[in-house]
Amino acid sequence: LDQILQAFCEYLQTAREFEDNGRLEEALLHHVFGLDLILGGESSVPLKNTLATRIAILANTPMKSDFQEVVAFIGDTYDLRSSYVHRGEKGKLDQAKPKMSIADRLKRLSEISKIVLAAGIHSRKQKWCIGSDARNKWVAQIDLAVATRNAGKELSQNDIDQLGLDRISLQSGDLVPNIRISWKT
Repeated sequence: LDQILQAFCEYLQTAREFEDNGRLEEALLHHVFGLDLILGGESSVPLKNTLATRIAILANTPMKSDFQEVVAFIGDTYDLRSSYVHRGEKGKLDQAKPKMSIADRLKRLSEISKIVLAAGIHSRKQKWCIGSDARNKWVAQIDLAVATRNAGKELSQNDIDQLGLDRISLQSGDLVPNIRISWKT
């Protein structure tokens, strides 16, 4: 998990550099690439839905957003990535999903990426999330929470504690939103 978190941070840094240079589509793509790296599934699993539900279970509480709305947002954003990568729609992504500008979508995706990073960091500090298979343990815990939610059940306090869902918060900043992890004991 440590190496994947590091690689994820590198994608986020590259995304930030693209954003600073006005290359918003490339910035958006690098967020999606990073999220795919850190939370994507096996090649035999429908990637878009797996990625969207894993992200939503981590991000909806800190963002104070509806789970299904976050799933839909990630799904739409993943479709934009596919349009760019598979259909060569470079420079046309604002037209592909006109209900939200690329700049607004990128801002929201940046918030989500920071929340996912915080969730990974929080979990990595837990005793259950150590060893060479830490990433698999983390993803299994996320998938358990997704399955619980999809079964129409409330997440247990243990599920919430394991993933730190009640410890991660989005803090509005002047220019860039910040993420806070409460390390209460």
